[in-house]
Amino acid sequence: MTRVPGLEIDRVAEILINLGTDGRGRRGAGYRATSAIVLTGAHVVHGALSARVRFEADQPGVLSADETGVLEVPEIDRAANRYAS
Repeated sequence: MTRVPGLEIDRVAEILINLGTDGRGRRGAGYRATSAIVLTGAHVVHGALSARVRFEADQPGVLSADETGVLEVPEIDRAANRYAS
């Protein structure tokens, strides 16, 4: 894997989106900007009933948290998600 200076692999997030009570959902990716904020695309979180973020998914030290708020800017496909830290 190529390393990019300034980017940290442990800040890459998997975002699990709940779209309905029937179990529909999708997955997306984001990047942890602060201990409680993950940046992603607005298309990832649009229409979500709820969302959960995971870091180091499927690894022994997996960390996860539920979304507590979101700011969507669909015109530029950006979103800032707040998670319980």
